[in-house]
Amino acid sequence: GEIVGARFDDASDVPLRAARSDPQLMGDQMQRAFVDLLEGECKERPLVLLLDDLQWGDRPTVAALDVALRVLEERPLALVAFARPEVDETFPELWQSRGAQRIPLAPLPKRAAARLARAVLDDGAPDALVDGLVEKAAGNVFFLEELLRAEVEGRGGEVPPTVVAIVQSRLGALDVNERRVLRAASVLGGSFAPEALRVLVGERELDLDRALDSLVRGEVLTSRRRGEGAPVEYAFRHALVREGAYAMLTDVDRALGHRLA
Repeated sequence: GEIVGARFDDASDVPLRAARSDPQLMGDQMQRAFVDLLEGECKERPLVLLLDDLQWGDRPTVAALDVALRVLEERPLALVAFARPEVDETFPELWQSRGAQRIPLAPLPKRAAARLARAVLDDGAPDALVDGLVEKAAGNVFFLEELLRAEVEGRGGEVPPTVVAIVQSRLGALDVNERRVLRAASVLGGSFAPEALRVLVGERELDLDRALDSLVRGEVLTSRRRGEGAPVEYAFRHALVREGAYAMLTDVDRALGHRLA
């Protein structure tokens, strides 16, 4: 009742009255009641708990489920949780001691993405348009859906705010110097040379090589050489990451960046 906000009269309930005066005791009692509820369900039939968007979850819920998985280990209880990659930052080592199985979602293949795009646009859509949308979405079905919606609504060519917000959320978790490097790199385009980037960010205030190496390890950027002995060239792994970084520039920084570029 306390969990769902259905308050019971505690006049004749000593344990409930005591718990309401002690937050720690209340937390323990609610957790025990939650496990008792699940156990009662599992005695009747197999039970599946489904959690969505766990990256936005709260620690008390995750802790209560952890206890349930431990106490009801021999019961027919399954817990299925969906989350974005940042769940690892919110809840490190989530339920690893409970035998959790991780199943990463693979990118949508290009052929399937193109079929989806043509189903939304129409079979007469130019190949260049379809290929561009598929390339920009990079296998992310949500991104593709938002890009197609913008195209149908006559806003083709611009990145939907929903997509920009998701990309910027990921960039916001990076080191401040790495974000600065990405903002500057976005001015130069999808690929760039480190020498050009140094002109925009300068070398006195940050270690550019270290920041670039970290971004490559984090799979935000890629690095390559066009031939043996050729200089290293960097590129955004995802076109939408470049769009998100570019959108983070202030008007003053954007103008200065283009002038320096």
